Amino acid sequence: MRLKACPARMSRLLLCAAVGLSGCVRLGLFLVFRYGMRGCSALVATFMVVGLTMISAAGATDFDLALQVVVSLVKGMLLALTAVSISHWLFPDPIDTRPPAPAPTLSADEVNWLALRAALVVMPAFLLALIDPASYMPITMKSVNLGQQSTVTSARSAGRELLGSTLLGGLLAIIFWFALGLFVNLWMFFLWMLLFGLLLARKLYGLSPGRYTPDFWLNSLMTMIILLGQSVQDSAAGKDVYTAFTIRMGLFILVTLYACAMVYLLDNRRQRRNASNPTSTEDRTC
Repeated sequence: MRLKACPARMSRLLLCAAVGLSGCVRLGLFLVFRYGMRGCSALVATFMVVGLTMISAAGATDFDLALQVVVSLVKGMLLALTAVSISHWLFPDPIDTRPPAPAPTLSADEVNWLALRAALVVMPAFLLALIDPASYMPITMKSVNLGQQSTVTSARSAGRELLGSTLLGGLLAIIFWFALGLFVNLWMFFLWMLLFGLLLARKLYGLSPGRYTPDFWLNSLMTMIILLGQSVQDSAAGKDVYTAFTIRMGLFILVTLYACAMVYLLDNRRQRRNASNPTSTEDRTC
């Protein structure tokens, strides 16, 4: 009887551990997003969100995989800091450059609401990563990007900003891949990435103004990089690149649609709550 009860107890223990881990991660995501929206460093908040989701998801199944994620994050952070230092040394800011305008201050209630919305956007992809971290790690990275973008997106522009940037990132990845096929070489990969980065940077920094926000172009660039990185790995492993890309892009679209739905539903619920409680909203603004 004891031997038969062991698998059932182990399954209950694993279920309790998964529920406890998801609860801790949900609380951690809420606190980190709230930390980032209180005027703290956005870069630090980004690394904290990525580390909290990807490391915990990988460590839940394989400690060696979690260690590889930690090493990759550290290497990426050091490489990014080195590249930023060299680029600022080669191309310093003009003397007459004006400092960026300070971000508008948000009330405590609004910060908590946006942080909760961002955490809910990230959680489904994290739960998928608990099942198979190696397969769903790109989806987790995409959901983290969407969670950050949802903090500056309203229900009115959610479809255009979130879904539009995802589709544009997929289109850019397709164009990049076929352009790279003309001459497959590591240097050509670098040059094509430099060209695409410069073109999107013009939009990102407002050198070529348009109707879309900088977050739209940043999300497009991040989506393109994630898709290209996975396609390169699929090609090196001998997998069907086009089938894997189609499945991955479909998952990206599903995650983005979920993010749009969360923004729309939570914003509508908040508007109804404020409409039914006009005195409390007036008190918070005074």
